[in-house]
Amino acid sequence: MSRALSPSRGLAAAATVGVLLLTPLAVTGLGTPAVADAAADCASPVDVSGLSRGDAVTALSVTAGTTPEEFPGTVLGVITDGIAPGVDMVMIDFGGAGANPAMDEIGGIWQGMSGSPVYLGDPADGNIVGAVAYGLSYGPSPIAGVTPYADMDTHMPTAPARVGVDGKTAQQIARADAGTSRTDAERGFRILRSGLTLSGVDTSELGRVRKAAAKHGLTLRSRTFSADGTVGARAADVTVDDVAAGGNLAASVAYGDITMAGVGTTTSVCGGELVGFGHPLIQGGEVTYGLHPADAVYVQPDSAWAPFKVANIGDPVGTIEQDRMTGITGTLGTLPDAATVTSAFTAGSTTQDLSTDVYESDYLPDVVFYSGYTGTDVVLDGDPMGTQEQAWTMTGTADGEPFAFSGSNVFAGSSWWSSYQAADEVATLAYYLNRIDGVEVDAVDVTAEQVSTEAQSWSILRVDQRKGGEWTPVSDRKTLKVTEGTLKLRVVVRNGDRTARLPLSVDIDDTGRGWGYLYVRGGDSVYQRSRAGTIEKFAQKVEDRVRNDQVQLELRMRGAGRTTVVADLPRQGIVRGGQYISVSTPRR
Repeated sequence: MSRALSPSRGLAAAATVGVLLLTPLAVTGLGTPAVADAAADCASPVDVSGLSRGDAVTALSVTAGTTPEEFPGTVLGVITDGIAPGVDMVMIDFGGAGANPAMDEIGGIWQGMSGSPVYLGDPADGNIVGAVAYGLSYGPSPIAGVTPYADMDTHMPTAPARVGVDGKTAQQIARADAGTSRTDAERGFRILRSGLTLSGVDTSELGRVRKAAAKHGLTLRSRTFSADGTVGARAADVTVDDVAAGGNLAASVAYGDITMAGVGTTTSVCGGELVGFGHPLIQGGEVTYGLHPADAVYVQPDSAWAPFKVANIGDPVGTIEQDRMTGITGTLGTLPDAATVTSAFTAGSTTQDLSTDVYESDYLPDVVFYSGYTGTDVVLDGDPMGTQEQAWTMTGTADGEPFAFSGSNVFAGSSWWSSYQAADEVATLAYYLNRIDGVEVDAVDVTAEQVSTEAQSWSILRVDQRKGGEWTPVSDRKTLKVTEGTLKLRVVVRNGDRTARLPLSVDIDDTGRGWGYLYVRGGDSVYQRSRAGTIEKFAQKVEDRVRNDQVQLELRMRGAGRTTVVADLPRQGIVRGGQYISVSTPRR
């Protein structure tokens, strides 16, 4: 069951930020795992105003696997109001000759280290300064910006993308780290990205589609996500026991074959609750995300930017409930409600089944789109789409009353556009359904099958009128004379050297002011609106949709309203094009 959230955020919202801390390609058998108590540390916050330069600290974090390592460091100083008014940022130097061999090998702190707890003295004493959350804006470095732990469970304004430093502080950083010049240090600190990463999708292919769509004046109706790193397999062996201070922590808005998640580090666990990251995932405020353990594959060095962790996440073991400026907080044991997106795609003997749980309803349309595009991409494996038949169902409740909608369509083509169009249609419907007040979507299911390797595309050749016992072509350069009664027409369509004829008759009860127009269009050329303010209006939109393998005749007489008639293509494929014809009544 989906938990309804604010519908105000659009499907084409601003891009989320993040580094690729990757998640599974194929996740199956999603269920409710047995959840035990994680290792609690219940650390005590240190007043950062009492810190002095040179104070010894120790951080806990994971570079591979699930076991935290210790990383000793020293306090460089505190930037007053560095993160926000009233929220300081503590600068820590984890460098020094041989102090941290693992970090020396990596090149510095890394993206995915966000949330790593930093303790004053021995971690066993539980005196926590805060969480690693920021790194220098330019290149790898052992200098970290730490969010004070005392501020990590408060609700603050927008997190800064960058924390500036003055000249004196920049010089201090440069002296501490031989690899960082004063000029580089003056660029300030930036968040160590742990934002949403999209996995289970060929992001290079989608990047190409986005560019092509932009050239054609189209907007790919989906957010953008981080796309760096390497996708690994599902982390089947990680459990709630791996959720501990300094251990890997993942938060997801969707989890399954299409996963949207970020990986960072747990800062502290106490009483079945935890905090982590030290900065937001996407700063969603009060949220419902999946809370996951994770297994770090390795940390990838990067000589130009910050190194980054590659990790696989396991099944959810709790719920992230707050996504705020100074970190995320969650509860272990209770799993979030979810809408399920399932799909099955077939081309020849190849079938691809996908299943994803969506925890944040705002991301439901995104998952529907990526599932559709990816499923088609996998089964075609580089071949053109040809002709595809698609069917879908959506179920849920509206103000507590159950609903079920279904529909079908046909798509054909040999370029990226046909795959985009097929995926986008259902995603757009899900988007507008999801925006209706009181609606909770429980499930979306899509099935698609390639029925021909050829792109069966028919074009409207002409419109004929039955008159005097014969069929006569109707010219779009002349006005068609109409009277009350039945107007008998047929539409002639062509696909290569083949033709087909679709009879269309329209009853004219009122000629209004005596003039108007007749518009005949192939279904693939009909612009269809899906926006609806109520569930009843959405149901009407679904019922009125014209399939791509249909032809629509629209007659509009001034002063008499609009009449539409639809005819089915008697062959396989889609119909494109149209003919506009002026109409009037004979003069008396």
